[in-house]
Amino acid sequence: MARRSQVLLAWLPFLVDAALASAALRLSYWLRFESGFFEAPKGVPPLAVHVPAFGFLLLVLLLSFHAFGLYRFRSGRSLGSELFLTFKAVTVAAIVGMAATFLYREISFSRVLFLQAWLISAVLLMLGRLAVRKGIDSARRAGWGATRVGLVGWGRTAGRLCRAVEGRASLGYHLVGWVGGRREVDAPCGVSYLGEIRDLRTICRSQDLEGVLVALPLEAHGEMAEIIRQVDGLGVDVKFVPDLVELVSRSATVSDVDGIPLIGVREFPLRPVDRVAKRTMDVVLSVLGLVLLSPLFAGIALLIRMGSPGPAIYRQRRVGRDGRTFVMYKFRSMRMDAEEGSGPTWAREHDARATRVGRHLRRLSLDELPQLVNVLKGQMSLVGPRPEREFFVKQFETAVHRYLDRHRVKSGMTGWAQVHGLRGDTSVEERTEYDIFYAENWSVALDVRILWRTFFHLLSGGRPRRRGITNPLPTESGRGNVHADEPMKSDPGRVHADETKAEGKEVRISSRGGP
Repeated sequence: MARRSQVLLAWLPFLVDAALASAALRLSYWLRFESGFFEAPKGVPPLAVHVPAFGFLLLVLLLSFHAFGLYRFRSGRSLGSELFLTFKAVTVAAIVGMAATFLYREISFSRVLFLQAWLISAVLLMLGRLAVRKGIDSARRAGWGATRVGLVGWGRTAGRLCRAVEGRASLGYHLVGWVGGRREVDAPCGVSYLGEIRDLRTICRSQDLEGVLVALPLEAHGEMAEIIRQVDGLGVDVKFVPDLVELVSRSATVSDVDGIPLIGVREFPLRPVDRVAKRTMDVVLSVLGLVLLSPLFAGIALLIRMGSPGPAIYRQRRVGRDGRTFVMYKFRSMRMDAEEGSGPTWAREHDARATRVGRHLRRLSLDELPQLVNVLKGQMSLVGPRPEREFFVKQFETAVHRYLDRHRVKSGMTGWAQVHGLRGDTSVEERTEYDIFYAENWSVALDVRILWRTFFHLLSGGRPRRRGITNPLPTESGRGNVHADEPMKSDPGRVHADETKAEGKEVRISSRGGP
C-alpha cells in the first residue's frame, strides 16, 4: 500500500500540471477572442483550429518541466527554487512553442494569444506547484506515502540526520530504527535499535525497508563496502552523508535533509514519467512488429514443424524485473529432448542439439521474435538486460558482483551488452557490467540507439558474435560515446559463461538456454 501511495504522490504534480496548462491555454483563447476585451479585426478563428497547436504546446511544456527536473519525487529543493524553475520551464516552453507555430505558415496565430498563454500558464502553474507541494507535505505528515528507511551509523552526524528526519515528516521518510554500534552508547537518537551492520540484509527484509540512510563516523568508513554488499540485490535505495569519498557512484544523485546533503548510490533514472515513455514506445513498436511480421511468423512456424517434431513456439520461465518470473516465448530451435538427462544448460554457438532450421534462426536472432508478445503484455521491454532462467540467477546472484541490479529495470529483447557482441559464450560478469551501465544511464536516446544497432545486426545477416572485451562506460568527453573495440581491464576472478562453480559442482551455462 505504501509503494502505491508513493506512486500516486509522484504522479500528482504531472497530472496537476497537465490540467492547469490545458486550462491556461483555454483561458487564453477565451480572453483573446471571446471575452470582448480585445478587438479581433481579422475575425474570430474557431477554437478547433487552435486545438492541435494547444496540444503541441502542452506536450512541449510537460517535456520542459521534465527536462528541468520538476518531476523528481524527492528532490529536496526549496519552495522558492521550485517556483523559479517552474517559471523558467514555462518560459522555455513558450519560446519553443511560439517558434514552432510561427514556422507553420498554413495558419497565422495571434501573438497576443501566445503572450497571454505564457503569463497565465506561469501564474497558474506556479500556484499549482505551491498547492501540490503543500498537499504532498500534509499527506507525508499524516504518514501517507512515507518511505520506510533505516539509519545506519552513529556519532554526531548520524544524530543530526536522525533528528532532521524525525523532525520533518513532510520529507516522506518513516525512520524505522537504526543499525550499527553499541545499543546504549552509540544510539544517535531515540529510535529503536535494529541490530548490527553484519545483519543489515536480514533487517532490511524483516522490517520491509525501502531505503537506508548512512551516516558513519570518520573511523568507520571501511564499513561502507559491507553495507553496500549487504543490500545488494534487495531493491533498497542507499543514501549516505558525502564525507564517504571512497564510494562515489557513476549514477550518484544529490538531495538534502534539513541542510544535510545526501548522495544516492543505488538509484536508477527511470522515474514514473520515463516509464510511461518507455512503455508507450514498447507498445507501439511491438504492435507494429507483430502486424508487419505476421507473414514471417507463419513461415518460420511452418519450417520448424516441417523440420522436426514438436510445437513451433517454445515456452520457458525466466526472471524479469524485481525478480518476478514470467513465461517467455521463443521459436523452438532445438530438439524437444535437448535437456533430457542433462538438466538446465546453456547453448553454445555451434550446439549439436540445434535443428537445421534452428541454427539459422539463432544466427539471425529470429528465434527471439515471439518475445514481441511478452513486450506487448508488459512482461518485457524492447530494450533491457536479457532475462535469465531462475536456475542460473540463483547461482549468479552470489557469484557475480551486483548481478541482481540488472533486475531493477524490465528485461529486454535486446540490450546494451548484446549490441556490443556479448552474446552466447561470453563473460557473465562482463555482460552484467553492461546491463548495470544501461540501468544507471537509461534514456530514450539510448534505447533508440540500441534498437538501431540491433536492426543493422539483423540486416548484416547475424555476423559472428565478437568475443573481445569491450568498454561500456562513457569516454572522457563525458558525452557517453562508447567505442565497441576499446579495451577494458579484465578481472581474473570473473565468472565465464561456459563454466562456473556452484556448491562444489561444475555447471555448464549459456545465455540462450533451452530449446
